[in-house]
Amino acid sequence: MTLPSKVFIESTALFTLGPRVENVDLARLNEMRDWLGFEIIITEVNWQEFLRWRKKEARDCRARLDQIQKNLEKFDLEVNEFDSILGKFQAFSDKIQDYFRAKITALGIQILPLTEIPLPRLLEMAIAGTPPFDPPKERPNDRSSEKGFRDSLVMFTILENLRNRPNDHALVITADDLLRRGFQEHLSEFETTVHFAADFPDALKFMEARLVSSYRMRLQSESGEAKAILLKHRDALEQKIKEVREVKPFGFGLFGTIKEGDQNLFVDSVLSLEFQDIESAIWKERESETSRILFRIKCEATVLVTQPNYALFGFPKYLVGGDTVYSGIASPERREKKTPFWLFGEATLAKKAEELALLDLKIDQTTPEKEDMMELLRLEMPLEPPRTP
Repeated sequence: MTLPSKVFIESTALFTLGPRVENVDLARLNEMRDWLGFEIIITEVNWQEFLRWRKKEARDCRARLDQIQKNLEKFDLEVNEFDSILGKFQAFSDKIQDYFRAKITALGIQILPLTEIPLPRLLEMAIAGTPPFDPPKERPNDRSSEKGFRDSLVMFTILENLRNRPNDHALVITADDLLRRGFQEHLSEFETTVHFAADFPDALKFMEARLVSSYRMRLQSESGEAKAILLKHRDALEQKIKEVREVKPFGFGLFGTIKEGDQNLFVDSVLSLEFQDIESAIWKERESETSRILFRIKCEATVLVTQPNYALFGFPKYLVGGDTVYSGIASPERREKKTPFWLFGEATLAKKAEELALLDLKIDQTTPEKEDMMELLRLEMPLEPPRTP
């Protein structure tokens, strides 16, 4: 699945950062941003809300300092350091906006300016209770829970930034359900796509799920290219399979048995192996002048099979003047059967002009290293869409 190219942090998430404007989850999101190249954005409205709370905290802190100074004066205690402390605090308060803007900028977070929004539209939404405005109140004078104006400014600012850009697959980090509903009601108008996460941990899970999915999609794309290159050398593949002179029983199943309905059949002998398809393939050293492709190849094995001989698991019956009977089977019969059989291969290729030349080809039952083997098997599994928080 596509990774978001833009991540918007709404106030409910922004406030959790506190005055330090940092936490472990934001640091991880920033690391992911530096690697993947998406943008982290807050709107001007959310920025002003954040500043309002920081300024309130500063005022509360200053009030506490003033109270401490007054309490000390009650005991005729003069603390000259207080003048210096209060002076420094006043200087900080005068530049608090610049201080936090510098912190936001240092984190690589962009502030998105407020877009122009027609006031009549906001009025109409407020009267109708269109999300993110609250539903209309039952009592005419009840305004105790009216909200939605600032959220509407946030919503339309983000949507205008995403207008006609569905491939941005933007992620909005918000715990406000009413704001989510507002986005969902207006997505079709702005012809865009928005996903949601409740908080920073939820946003990380969302990104990581898509990162795994995107990585698998890239591997599957590369695997398709590798398979196409290998199939250009189909004759060489078929010849190498013909040269396989010995196979081990585990290729068929436990103790060299294959299933036929509910019955197990023993493989008595292998008559031939024929190429069917390349099941999966992975590149190694792809950007080098000489590269390798590890692959899993499906064959059709023509074998002779017999029914199980239970002589080892019970006493035979000897018919006088006749055959020996093993657990009800008079004489095991051999018959021909076709069954799938898998081999593994390694192709070595070299860049020559615009083509990749086949230098060497190996095909047998030798399995690749554990991680490569697991990757080959995973590539054969269908992709599952990641969850949406």
